[in-house]
Amino acid sequence: MAAPEPAHPEPATALSGPDLTYIHDVDLGDGQRMAQVSSTPVNYRTATGEWAPIDPRFKIAPGGFVNTTNNLRIMTGENQSTLMLENGSQQMSWQPQSVVWQPTSAAESLLAHPLETGQAKAATLSADSRTVQYSGLWNLDGLSEEIVSGPGQVEQSLVFARSPLPQTAAGGMLTLRA
Repeated sequence: MAAPEPAHPEPATALSGPDLTYIHDVDLGDGQRMAQVSSTPVNYRTATGEWAPIDPRFKIAPGGFVNTTNNLRIMTGENQSTLMLENGSQQMSWQPQSVVWQPTSAAESLLAHPLETGQAKAATLSADSRTVQYSGLWNLDGLSEEIVSGPGQVEQSLVFARSPLPQTAAGGMLTLRA
């Protein structure tokens, strides 16, 4: 009876090897290494299949701010919070148009809209370069906006210094239209 032929491993490819999405490999020196495991992604695969650390920082670019160093590419405006996202061949973009109050028992009412580009103040970049802050973008005093980049994600938030609703408002929904 002939012995079975030994199994031949599949040829190595650029995508073989351990998944390092959540692992930060640290060289401690003297031939020692440490693996820090994160609950959020810390690395991504480049187009060539190599692992690279995620860099969530925005950079100032003509007309706004960009982060084009990762698989998720983020672009936003200088005077408008237009957000454009790309991941491979997938693209998505939006620009806030208004904030409305939709009470459950009455017609909706417009609370705020963005100022025209010439009237809006330029956005600022936070010290850690992860947040683009828009104050003076909306016609409602005390309303600002933030776009925050993190590993594998981006978040756009409206920030109200005080409630834009009348004290009698109850049972409804605040909506951002884009």
